[in-house]
Amino acid sequence: MRVLMVNDLAPGPGSGVEVHLARLIDGLEAAGDAVEAFGGEIRHSGARKALDVWDPLARRELARRAARFRPDVVHYHHVVRELSASVLGAPVGRAARVITVHDNRLVGVPDSPRSAVIDRARLWKNQLDLAMARRHVDATIAVSPDLAAKLQSAGFRRVEVIPPFAPRPAVDDVVPVESCTDVVYAGRLTREKGVEVLVSAMAEVTRQLPSSQLVLVGDGPLRGELTDSAGVRVAGPMDEEGVRREMGRARVVAVPSLASEGAPNVIVEAALLGRPVVATDQPTLRELVNSLGCGIIVPRGVAASLAHALLRLLSEDGLARRLGATARQHAEARHVTDVAVSRVRDVYADLQR
Repeated sequence: MRVLMVNDLAPGPGSGVEVHLARLIDGLEAAGDAVEAFGGEIRHSGARKALDVWDPLARRELARRAARFRPDVVHYHHVVRELSASVLGAPVGRAARVITVHDNRLVGVPDSPRSAVIDRARLWKNQLDLAMARRHVDATIAVSPDLAAKLQSAGFRRVEVIPPFAPRPAVDDVVPVESCTDVVYAGRLTREKGVEVLVSAMAEVTRQLPSSQLVLVGDGPLRGELTDSAGVRVAGPMDEEGVRREMGRARVVAVPSLASEGAPNVIVEAALLGRPVVATDQPTLRELVNSLGCGIIVPRGVAASLAHALLRLLSEDGLARRLGATARQHAEARHVTDVAVSRVRDVYADLQR
């Protein structure tokens, strides 16, 4: 099968979507499919940000790429910023159109707080994005049941749930969880990700357990404000191997997000490494943590609750070991690359019938 992947940014290191895309492409190619990626070639800045609404050039460029590559399937991911919703209706021959929805943005839930004026403009743009996606897409993949229900309520057809996935880790990446003492955060260093709340929580953790430290893996606007200190090490951005190595030496992985999330890869990566997780109480995070049986859910933005959960997992060897083992078992059954890629290929094949 010939698959044209379409995304605002190129696959590879970066946000969770670009990592997901790279893994999916690798898996499809390993299964024998021909895959080409369209993403990263077009960027909007300055006055050109207005083209986030509708970009005729992006539409024409995708049509040209499809005419040359002649795909059986065009698989969209994040496309409503740099490429705009215009590409959803670009002429792509007889190819079936699939979209993977990675977060709540398309169903109108903002991924970060903005001003009232920006929110009104975004609401108008969201209606256009929704209309284009509903009209042109043949099948929809959601990364969580909660998101699938929202998409169905919004009028999307043929919605399939395929959760996030990751490669099976090498044995060398994993240290027995009961011998570890660190808390690892891996993601964007931004306020909406709850990094500041996590740093505050760790002050109480290290007061009671001085041998524990927080390792912050990633980059973002807060990186310049964060410095190594008692109980905190700022590791900075790393490739996938580096992130996996840090998590494989962690006692617990923290996902303290304040804003709406999709289904973060980091929870699945932690589960495959047998690491318990502490995550905030929002639908998609709660669903994923509970389905994996991998951790503790805490209220958003409450440092004391976060500290209490971290202290439990750092202090109770049996609890950390039990949650980690359950997480790995469930993740290996449902969240590894070959299982997810097989399900994506089933969606493609169904559209060819």
